[in-house]
Amino acid sequence: MKDFPREDIIERLNAKYPKLTFVPTTVTKNGDVKMDAITVRDENPIAPTIYTASIIERSESLEEAVDIISGIIEQNSSPDIDINMLQNKDFILSRIRIGVQKCSDEDLVKKLVPDFPGMEAYLYFVEKTGTHDSWSVKLRPALLQTAGIDEDEAWELAEQHTFAATTITSMAQILAEMTGMDMDEYDTPDFGMYVISILSD
Repeated sequence: MKDFPREDIIERLNAKYPKLTFVPTTVTKNGDVKMDAITVRDENPIAPTIYTASIIERSESLEEAVDIISGIIEQNSSPDIDINMLQNKDFILSRIRIGVQKCSDEDLVKKLVPDFPGMEAYLYFVEKTGTHDSWSVKLRPALLQTAGIDEDEAWELAEQHTFAATTITSMAQILAEMTGMDMDEYDTPDFGMYVISILSD
């Protein structure tokens, strides 16, 4: 690890971007992986988070780390979001999905996955803001209550949307397509492996 801490990066960013607020935070990923990060805040209700460990590791100096993070900030400004949409029942239910992660202590609308011990399913919604950009929000019980959403209805719609956006293709079919084989004409081996693709919109 390099010898400059995350707080030094924040100090430089505060001087460079006086209209933004930089908050050190620790984010839980996949249920139990703790990652150091910096949350970038302005008047927008959605605050982007930048993970710092890998940036510090590959930077030769504090200045380089600040330059990398500055590039991320300037290229990925937070989307223009109407905060009222975060409380709009129809907006949320039309975009709701199911995610899966390791069991966590996060206060989410979630439940255990019976067939996969140690895993939990949770609800989130995703909104596309451009050709390649999107943002998502994990749903907390308080958000459902504020938006007047019934939890059973939320899970039902989330399952429909998730399945509709998901394509499962066998590895045998993928190999057949790559080699130009016709699966109807050849005895293609069943590898018992599949590729799952999920559309973001």
